[in-house]
Amino acid sequence: MCNNIIENNTGPRGLPIYYSNSTVNWSGLEASQIVLCNADNSVLESVSADTAPDGISFNIAIHYGDNVTITSSSASTISLSTCTNSTLVNNTISGSIISGFFDEGSNGTYLSGNTAYNCNYSGFELYSNDATLVSNTAYGNGIYGIASFELNDYYHMVYGINSTGATINSNTVYGNGLGGIFLSNAQNATIRSNTVYSNGDGEEHSEPYYGNPDAPSKYFGIGFADAFNMTLEANTIHDNMYYGFAVNDSDEVNSTNDLCYGNLVADVIAIATYASDVSFDGLLLDTSNYPNISFIDALEASTTYTIKRVPSPNTNYPEGTAVQNRLINITNITGSPTIDSLTWAWGNSEQNDYNESTFELWKYVTSWVDLNATKNTAANTLNHSLITTEGAYGMLGEYYWEDPGGGGDPEPEPDCYSDSDCGACEECSGGECILPSGACASDSDCDAGETCESCECAPPECTSDSDCGQGYVCEDYECIFEETGPECVSDSDCVNCEECSDGECVLPTGSCISDSDCAGEGETCESCICIPPECADDSDCIGDGHSCINYECTPPECTVDSDCGAGGACESYSCIRPECTEDDDCAEDEECKDYECVEKEAPIDGGAGGAGEIEVPPEEGGEVEGKESQGQGQGIPIVSAVIDTLSDIMLKNAPSQAAGASGEVDANKKELSEAGWFFVLGILAIILYFGLTKLLPKLPGGTTGRARVEREDEE
Repeated sequence: MCNNIIENNTGPRGLPIYYSNSTVNWSGLEASQIVLCNADNSVLESVSADTAPDGISFNIAIHYGDNVTITSSSASTISLSTCTNSTLVNNTISGSIISGFFDEGSNGTYLSGNTAYNCNYSGFELYSNDATLVSNTAYGNGIYGIASFELNDYYHMVYGINSTGATINSNTVYGNGLGGIFLSNAQNATIRSNTVYSNGDGEEHSEPYYGNPDAPSKYFGIGFADAFNMTLEANTIHDNMYYGFAVNDSDEVNSTNDLCYGNLVADVIAIATYASDVSFDGLLLDTSNYPNISFIDALEASTTYTIKRVPSPNTNYPEGTAVQNRLINITNITGSPTIDSLTWAWGNSEQNDYNESTFELWKYVTSWVDLNATKNTAANTLNHSLITTEGAYGMLGEYYWEDPGGGGDPEPEPDCYSDSDCGACEECSGGECILPSGACASDSDCDAGETCESCECAPPECTSDSDCGQGYVCEDYECIFEETGPECVSDSDCVNCEECSDGECVLPTGSCISDSDCAGEGETCESCICIPPECADDSDCIGDGHSCINYECTPPECTVDSDCGAGGACESYSCIRPECTEDDDCAEDEECKDYECVEKEAPIDGGAGGAGEIEVPPEEGGEVEGKESQGQGQGIPIVSAVIDTLSDIMLKNAPSQAAGASGEVDANKKELSEAGWFFVLGILAIILYFGLTKLLPKLPGGTTGRARVEREDEE
């Protein structure tokens, strides 16, 4: 493809077309079109390519180039295709009939200080990996300011070119037709410290971009569609025509300390046709320096809701007043969404004006309701879980009103009266020592890599190798000398499972150090080899009822009834427990029979009798009716109870003749128990003893006849 020869051609306005398939260093050229193909290490500086009224799309086009640099140039479009480590700095793009900067299938593109405006589609459009956009400006473009997509059949009819690993930092994006920054089918992007505002032109965008059906159809500051693992931090998004953040079917979207306010319809809209996770930590919904809300949510499928800062719906507060008058409104758009966790935070400065011990989280729909949120005064937070009802939510508390005349709560004793009462770098504000905006007392008060010097955050020595001189690399924000020798000369110089290849320790294909290196589902890394799991689903397990749990075959709870204990039954490999195994398992008026609780049977030999009622037999010669008396005949129930007790001890139910070996008994047939037999034998022994003493003749002195004869013989 790059072996073509193009010479002595002109384009619009008679300007030449420049082409090269080898390294060039061109400066100050004025052309209608510049094309480099396989021209590694080329440099274009201060060149210009005229706008293409005849339909030429790419004024500066780079194909299959490594380490190409374009600086301080102007064109209607600069395009990169299948390039590596391209650098574009301080270029200006305007009036493109498509997008201004177009990057397709490249790796490691670096764009800094560029400006793209008045382009028909997007200012910056990426279909590439590991691109970095820093300190660029995109405004007045027809669709998006900065966009990152998966290259698919909606455009070039090519599948599988994803956009992953983009870093979008410190850019200014405003006044674009549909949205500021948009990522679709992108992965592992970082979006930090961008300013995105006033996007949305009010025109209808029924097919948002190249027919992409997942793109939000309304205006927004920063939006996602089918994106994964998006990291946002310290962005400012305000005054966009519809939404600040638009999250559509995107998973693992994590925001930290973003400032989002003044957006017309809502500050956040979350849309889910399938389950996904979002997290907004310390989301600021106004321009104060106080934290506002944090929410974490596993979005349910087929749900949509919005969150927006609103004025109070009703100033008749039940407790105190709305702290800093910051309230939010949650609106359910589709389905029945549940926000898993909502946390309200307050800053130390607020504590000087309010009694934080009175802070509570309230909800207003038709009246105020206390949510009984979990309070943490050490962390300055109120947390409430499982928000299911739309409405207004706010933190209410009592204000410390100054009351010199008495009768009210006095102002609390301030921590300071002047700056001299505070520590280094602090100032006295509202009776409290605080750090002024932008000041620092230690490195922890600064951004990553910055150091605190003389109460101000100083930038790091470097953030990338390009900030250091030749032979130095940037590590931990410091330039250090790079060792020039090889990392290894043999496998023994490497650790773990790595081997030495071209002087570097690398992991061989198919080897692993940890489970995360294994591609197969459930595989584990053992001795540098990925070992497949015992099972992936139940069909991989052998044996009735075995199931696959955590990639291991697990036996069932039971296969036969005897596995379930007395009275248990095995159904579908699970034990069904009986209602009872003994009478104590049943209610007081029930007993356990055949492992079921049934109503107790009435005694066969009569009932319990009435309370104090006896029947007196008639006297001779007359009849006496039964009388109800508290004292009459009380001896009879006592005797009956004694007899019943002896009967229970001495008798037991005899086995039923039809029971066989089943152990069933006949409640109507009694036999002697062991205690009964002992009692009968005892009675017989007593009778025998007394019978013998009566039948044998007794001698004087109480001796028997045999004893008397023995005595006579002695005489």
